Amino acid sequence: MSKKGNNQKASFSVKDENGEWVDWKESVLRLCRQEARYTAEMQQYLNERGFDSFEIVDNEGWEKGVNANKGHFYGLGVYIYASIWASMMESRMAQGEELEAIAKQTSHEADEEMCRRITGGGMSGASYGFACEVLAHVWKHGERFRRWHNLGTQIGNEGERANEEGGVLNPAFLTIDPKA
Repeated sequence: MSKKGNNQKASFSVKDENGEWVDWKESVLRLCRQEARYTAEMQQYLNERGFDSFEIVDNEGWEKGVNANKGHFYGLGVYIYASIWASMMESRMAQGEELEAIAKQTSHEADEEMCRRITGGGMSGASYGFACEVLAHVWKHGERFRRWHNLGTQIGNEGERANEEGGVLNPAFLTIDPKA
């Protein structure tokens, strides 16, 4: 940051992907251009692979979430992961497999798909939990999925309570005081 008192405006520099210092505004512009390319490439990729073919029961909720996250790499990644995962599960369920028997394995396969082709990194526990929340609310099999997820995520009986109350556990949340 430049010093004040020289009638100069403060400016910030950040390191770019090549390790060179650039003005922060240029860095933001580069990220926006990358995000636009990423979004277009991902839509094409999802369409080609059939990863956008799962049955949504709350189209308005899905569209609202996708549109709210179009400018956010992390948030959009949650929706892309959810789309891939649900499509994989539906494909296997159409062949007679049960959701509860395939959900965990397909979550890993969807994560590998994200790593290999899309992000270069895996889903975090928080983003996994957000994807579970999305699928629980918008997917045709969301209620059954939510119940499976909650029971598989619980440490004590909080998954059973969440199932009774209609909630979705996020495995990235931490309980410090079990009495609270």
